[in-house]
Amino acid sequence: MMLEKTIVNMSIYFLSIKKISKGSNLLINKKAFLIVVMKKNFFYINNFQNFRVPCKKIGEYFSELHDDVFNKDKVMRCKFMNYLINSDDMYNKINGINVSDLMVAYKKISKFRNNMCHTDINLIKPEILNDLTELYKLYENYDNIKIVNNYGAQNVNCDKASTCVEYYNAHINKCRINGKREFCNELSKFQGKYNDLMKSINNCDHVQKHLEPIETNHISPIVTTTVISLIVISFSFLLFKFTPLGSCIRNRGIKNQKTKDKINSDTLELSYNYDNVEIDSSKDKYNVQYNSV
Repeated sequence: MMLEKTIVNMSIYFLSIKKISKGSNLLINKKAFLIVVMKKNFFYINNFQNFRVPCKKIGEYFSELHDDVFNKDKVMRCKFMNYLINSDDMYNKINGINVSDLMVAYKKISKFRNNMCHTDINLIKPEILNDLTELYKLYENYDNIKIVNNYGAQNVNCDKASTCVEYYNAHINKCRINGKREFCNELSKFQGKYNDLMKSINNCDHVQKHLEPIETNHISPIVTTTVISLIVISFSFLLFKFTPLGSCIRNRGIKNQKTKDKINSDTLELSYNYDNVEIDSSKDKYNVQYNSV
């Protein structure tokens, strides 16, 4: 699933490599290959002049990734770069150039640099891109709640904390009802990070300092009733089938049934043996005859 490949553990890198989106601290001394590329239309696309700036920035980033210092997290940095290309209009909305052609052009830059990030450059589906953007906003605000300046002093921005709460609360109900598993898992990780951070902040009394977990004990009454009914039925079956109490109940039931059957049988037999006989008064030994006058 595309979402799993794109979003899993990406939140770890939002804080450490977001500098890319600002275009800062890129090593411009490793861009010699771009001089050749940008003197001619290496990409064979229309309106190439409009592509020069983003081409230069992405090329510089590929060059930087060749540094051994990035070997440990190079894969995730490539994924973040692809997120940047898909989310930042500077890289995907260039006048006169179709977005599909842009992706081909970025892959060509990659190929020119030993296929750096080549397999990670692709269009991200809109719904997945939206999830990633929401997570990025969360972590961008989170990263600015508590900032340590050059003198070691801490500055706390309560508005950033409040924004984190708003973003988080806007999504937890969706996750509880019908959430996307990967996105909601990342949201749950953020909840833990936020709660840990806010434990160390003494001010911001007006801001919610503990985010509720996505998992909840609030279950639909219909579901609760159904579950309880199934439990009772299952327990009753086990009690009746495998316990002495069940045997006792069964024996008593069998005995009562036999008694009822015996009574019914006797009653039926009596009904069959009974005959309606007409009484002949002439044979009665107490019959008395009277003479007529």
